[in-house]
Amino acid sequence: GNLSEETPFYLRRMQGGWQVVAVALLVFHFALPFALLLSRDLKRNARTLGAVAALMLVMQLVDLYWLVAPDLAGHGHDNVPLRVHWMDLAATVGLGGLWLFLFARQARTANVLPVGEPEVRELMATAPAEAH
Repeated sequence: GNLSEETPFYLRRMQGGWQVVAVALLVFHFALPFALLLSRDLKRNARTLGAVAALMLVMQLVDLYWLVAPDLAGHGHDNVPLRVHWMDLAATVGLGGLWLFLFARQARTANVLPVGEPEVRELMATAPAEAH
């Protein structure tokens, strides 16, 4: 709390267009998902729940960009303007695609259920045949 050496970090992010990103983070990464997820009907609809989850994932990426980009682009200078380079997006897509590929490859060979769990064996033994 209230450490004077951390104040410039946030002051730099409230100048040069970054304040718009900060407000968007507040609204779309916290307030809107919080208000939407209060609805029981929304949480029972897979499509709308997926849309809220996608919004939160995109806003998480924006949050990470907001934390890192001003220092990278400004090289320690104050008042760095908001600029998005095509490589920022390409790096995100490339790393996300690599992660998805490795996850899918591992998911093909991994067991979905814990093999040695006694309760799972009992559950599978009592389940109807069409569920297997």
